[in-house]
Amino acid sequence: MKLRTRGGELLAGERERERERERERERELRTRRKRRREEKKKSLRGSCRIFGEDDE
Repeated sequence: MKLRTRGGELLAGERERERERERERERELRTRRKRRREEKKKSLRGSCRIFGEDDE
């Protein structure tokens, strides 16, 4: 990923926009991981019931 520079110094607005993009990407990843974890828990819980074990 390349940042636009002017005379080697990153423009303030561009830097801020880039930071915002990074935060957005992180948030996206976190929510995706969280959702995946919850999906796994749900599927595990379901299989435990089938086998007669109690879930936590």
